[in-house]
Parts: sequence; structure tokens; C-alpha cells
Amino acid sequence: MRVYTAFGENFSILAAKTILGLRAPADAAIRILRVELNQSGTTTVGMQRVEFVKQAATLPTFASSSVIGKLTDTDPTSKISGNTNSAAGTSGTNASAEGGGTRTVIWPGAFEVVRGLLWVPTSAKEEIILPAGDASLFGIYLPAAPTSSGNWNALVVFEEI
Repeated sequence: MRVYTAFGENFSILAAKTILGLRAPADAAIRILRVELNQSGTTTVGMQRVEFVKQAATLPTFASSSVIGKLTDTDPTSKISGNTNSAAGTSGTNASAEGGGTRTVIWPGAFEVVRGLLWVPTSAKEEIILPAGDASLFGIYLPAAPTSSGNWNALVVFEEI
């Protein structure tokens, strides 16, 4: 099993934006195993909308490349690398420009900001799989600016299949 993490830490969100984006490489499909989104900038209770999206054509430009980590020492290096340009086989965080590509919502939701979001598929019907060489980006998108802008963290645990 080739399991990895893509994440970004401690960034500010001042507007609606893609928090983390991930594109499958040409030679491996990606299965999303877990998504976490949280913040430490406020202790005030409030709700935040979130969408998991696939975006095609003109893709976001990210302010930071995400860190790719291995969950076990025996796994080889991931085929995904951190980058800001949404190229195939890359992941980035905290979009600086959204791009004009069509966003297709594959999971809409909301979460309480003090508790954060934890999403884990509970059945095969809920799995999100990005085919090898897919031109679309999987993104965690906030359709509205959060009430607390600081200290946000995003994490995706994924498997290369």
C-alpha cells in the first residue's frame, strides 16, 4: 500500500478559495482516504461551508506547494510532488489565483470551525478516485471566506493505486 499525505499549515484565508489541490500523475491513480481541515485562529463557534471539487481546464495557481509525506518508511517516494502550478502529479495549497475552469462539486458540506472537518469515506460508494493522467484537479474549496482568517491547516491522506 502506497499511502501519503499532502498538507499545508498555518495559512490565512481572506476570501473564497481552493485550500488544497491535488492532481494525479500520468502513471498512477489516486484514492482519497481522508480529508482534514481545521484552524487555530479563533475559539468562537461558527459554521463554514466547504466543497470537494473537481476543476478542469484553467486551474488554480497556488501560493505554496504542499508537503508530501510518507506514512511508512517502507513506501517509496510519492509520484506527487509539491508545486504551485497545478501540473499533473502535483499538489499545492492556499490558491493565489483560482483560474477560470469549471468546478464540479462532488461533496458539499459544512463544519463547525472550532471542531474542524474530518471526512473519511465510509463505503466504496463514497470513494473519490482520480484516474491516472486525469486533467482535472481535486480541490478542497471554501465557497465563502471564513469568519476567522488565520491559522488554517489542510490535510489529504491519499493512496497511489
